[in-house]
Amino acid sequence: RQLRGELDALQDRHCNELSSAHNALKEKEEQHAKALEDLRTRQLCEHSENLQAKDEEHHKNLEDFKRQLRGELDALQDRHCNELSSAHNALKEKEEQHAKALEDLRTRQLCEHSENLQAKDEEHHKNLEDFKRQLRGEL
Repeated sequence: RQLRGELDALQDRHCNELSSAHNALKEKEEQHAKALEDLRTRQLCEHSENLQAKDEEHHKNLEDFKRQLRGELDALQDRHCNELSSAHNALKEKEEQHAKALEDLRTRQLCEHSENLQAKDEEHHKNLEDFKRQLRGEL
């Protein structure tokens, strides 16, 4: 009986120790689960902050690129405007040269035509005078 009592006491003590160990293990698991959840939360926050920082950096880079591109486009537009203006001025100058050349050609042609008319007029006048002399001679 005494042995039975000791055995029961030992069994109770083991049960209590086992229960305490089980409770301690359960508490440790809960602590680990909470620590793991806290770690995940911190990692998510850090990741979110990193993503936000990257997003801000990308947005800044995009704005910088837009400014650079706008500058390049403005410079290109200015260059094209200058080239167009130069081409327009050159074309205007060529048109003026052609207009002057055409006017000079018309003047030369008029002079030649006038000289030809004058020569024809003199020839007709001479022929008329010859014809008049011939007629007088026949009369």
